[in-house]
Amino acid sequence: MRRFPACDFDMKLIQHNYGKAKVRVLKVLRAGNIHSIKELDVQVMLQGDFDASYTKADNRLVVATDSVKNTINILAKQKLGTETETFGIVLGEHFLKTYRHVSRVEVSLTEHCWNRISVGGSPHAHSFLEKSAAKPFAKLFCTRKASVVESGIEELLVLKSTASGFENFLRDHFTTLPETDDRICATKLKATWTFAKAPKS
Repeated sequence: MRRFPACDFDMKLIQHNYGKAKVRVLKVLRAGNIHSIKELDVQVMLQGDFDASYTKADNRLVVATDSVKNTINILAKQKLGTETETFGIVLGEHFLKTYRHVSRVEVSLTEHCWNRISVGGSPHAHSFLEKSAAKPFAKLFCTRKASVVESGIEELLVLKSTASGFENFLRDHFTTLPETDDRICATKLKATWTFAKAPKS
């Protein structure tokens, strides 16, 4: 077996974060006999004074990912309403207030949407169909100084059956595509926007 000389060098930990992903939350919001569904896929990532866990095998300041998951579920039961962004702020503020050594929390929430089933021409009080592949989402970056809230939608399929053309494009001796002033246009859309002022938690 070939042997290599021992390496004599130091490595510096530059940046790190960790957390819990794919926490699925489904809550039934009840207003008397009328129910609504709120379903989210939640991820929480923590940054802070966790260096010793990586450099000295010292886990005394590590927030267990099981605790992160349980916190998401408990706060969802207590605080989750119709607004995704507001719940994200609740999560970010909780981890910052509970753990003094956490300096930054990144919360990502993706919503799975449901439409009310129509029965006899009227929306049913508590029966639902999956809405579509499109998913609203929110992403929050929370520190003790400020919170940045981004929202958006992804996997949104849009189509128009006419009034779309592709003409007057650059042609060379390899181009075979004919020009057209009438074609079907379909695409998958992802859009994001940032709140100028964070929603109140």
